[in-house]
Amino acid sequence: MVRASCLLLVGAVIMLAIALSLLGAEPPAEHPAEHPGEDYAARSVRGGAVLVLWHSNVSFFNTAYTWNAAARTWVGITRPMANPTQAELCGVSFRTTVPVNTFAIVPDARQDAYTALDMLPAAHRCQGIGEPKLVTIGGARFVYGHTHKHCPDAFFNYMSAHGVDTPGRRQMFLASVYRNFLAPLVLPGGKMGTVTPLRPLFWDERPEPHNPTAKNFVFFAREPTPHIVAQVHGCVYARQNANELAVVLLEPNHTVYSLDASGLMRLVCSTQAVFGFPAYLRASLSCGTVHVGPSRALVAGHLGQGRWIGAYRMTFFYIMSTEPPYNPVCATPVVNFGLSETLEYVLHMEQHGELLYVSTGVDNCWSALVALHVDQLARECLPLGRSLARRTSMLKLVNRTLVRRPWQPPEPTVAKRSDRKDGRRSVLRKHGLKTAEKDLPCLGVFCPRKGGRRRRQPRSGSSVPAAALRYHEY
Repeated sequence: MVRASCLLLVGAVIMLAIALSLLGAEPPAEHPAEHPGEDYAARSVRGGAVLVLWHSNVSFFNTAYTWNAAARTWVGITRPMANPTQAELCGVSFRTTVPVNTFAIVPDARQDAYTALDMLPAAHRCQGIGEPKLVTIGGARFVYGHTHKHCPDAFFNYMSAHGVDTPGRRQMFLASVYRNFLAPLVLPGGKMGTVTPLRPLFWDERPEPHNPTAKNFVFFAREPTPHIVAQVHGCVYARQNANELAVVLLEPNHTVYSLDASGLMRLVCSTQAVFGFPAYLRASLSCGTVHVGPSRALVAGHLGQGRWIGAYRMTFFYIMSTEPPYNPVCATPVVNFGLSETLEYVLHMEQHGELLYVSTGVDNCWSALVALHVDQLARECLPLGRSLARRTSMLKLVNRTLVRRPWQPPEPTVAKRSDRKDGRRSVLRKHGLKTAEKDLPCLGVFCPRKGGRRRRQPRSGSSVPAAALRYHEY
């Protein structure tokens, strides 16, 4: 009887599989969560980082990687180096067919075949485009970026088309040090890397009136719960039920604005938040969000001081509520991926299965994609009141495991007029790169050799294996 039942069950499963195949569907997978890293061989470096990809022999930096499930490749979206001086400091040749004032894309980040994103003509773009961030708003993908130089009248065409281009709004937008914008993104498979038109992000009420430097907004959606009728403390009553939102400031107030289709942003909630890091280090936003539980989202931030040369940028993560007033719940200590002692700048993160894939720029010179377990970050996320742990300890990524280590914050620095973004002050030449790059195969970077001198490695097409020159898989 039991044997007959088993035979019937097996037969039913076979018939179901045949029916699904006839319908063009696939049987349900045993593990539906996708693991992009399975296509990429593991590679660890001394210092503990587990790298999925890294690029250091090209004149592009601060690359955001996103998984293209259709092609089973990581797509890289990046920016060209600013000028030959930056390339020289990083030990690469300043050679690119991609215009400086635009973004670049590579459909398979294991290669270096970068091409320019399909953007509006230069006459419609502001100058000085910064690093790209990849965001999802209302189910659509966007490139989020900022500019810091001249903006032509044509840049505001999107605002004009929506009837929101007023002199006051344009003046407030241009008064910002960083002028934020969105652009729709189509990954390879549609039209190659389309990001048009550009959509300025503007407001009638600035979140930081005395220091107009807000950027790195973190976009998210309100938890799909019934509308809140009662007044939520710290929120504007008429806007507390807005759906498309963005964190625009971290400290001293965790400030959230709404976003509408025209690009107009309005204050929704603002609650006090003190993360407890040393006061001389700026606590700023990096990117996000990743859903980590009911009404909870993971955000990446960074601590910073200094400007371009000799800058300090190291990452921490925090978890926030996705319900009004959207307050931070907990925060991690500084997280070090083992790639640099002073500058690991996160540009994008996305979760696949149990792993969080983090795109990070290193020393303003090269880019990496690292993998770590989401649940470990959640366990190390401490209530904001436990600030002593964040001032004295750090988390270092060692073979995908976060290990708590003592942390010595950097010494406070005094900004000098010669610390310019154009790289005129060659601090890196004097002190060398404080980076784990010396422990990686040397590809187009200055590499140490005996005697303390440095040599430049050959570029692609030399005697070094092409696969090694183009990418590293973890």
